[in-house]
Amino acid sequence: MKSENFELELEYISDVTLRTIVKDFFEIRCPEYFWSVPASSTGKFHPEISLGEGGLVRHTKAVVMIAEEMLHLSMWSGLLPIKDEIIASCLIHDTFKLGEPMQKYTIHDHPIVASKKFKEFTELYIYSEEKIDNICKMVESHMGQWNENQYSSVKLPKPQSAGEKFVHLCDFLASRKFIGSVNQ
Repeated sequence: MKSENFELELEYISDVTLRTIVKDFFEIRCPEYFWSVPASSTGKFHPEISLGEGGLVRHTKAVVMIAEEMLHLSMWSGLLPIKDEIIASCLIHDTFKLGEPMQKYTIHDHPIVASKKFKEFTELYIYSEEKIDNICKMVESHMGQWNENQYSSVKLPKPQSAGEKFVHLCDFLASRKFIGSVNQ
């Protein structure tokens, strides 16, 4: 099962129904390329550990690990009521990074595509529409200030809520080139 790649990370979602939805999304709806492609199609925007075969999975794991660690800090305790939604957002944020059908390079509107695909998928379940909408907003805005692209007419939403800003921050930190390359 593909979702076994995220066995630990899925356990961070305490709501069993939401955990099942995200796990099923990986198994049923997530594009096949997600499991094998690098996090950056050009290598310019992610650390070496996120490049090569399976790099996007490693990047996603890093985003979730950063979120999990930061949520233990008292300064982020106000986000604990939406922790499950945050972890779900971190898990699915880049699932359609190369679009559908698969493109050669990252598509600018991949946050919108991933959000839309997740929202459509969740219609098969009985679950809080408000929570699903919150997850989708966090996914859609995870690019932060990089919400415009010269090759696309799509303008992505910038993070507004604390949860949206937090997910963006986790993705931003996991994408820094120095991750995994600091020498002692």
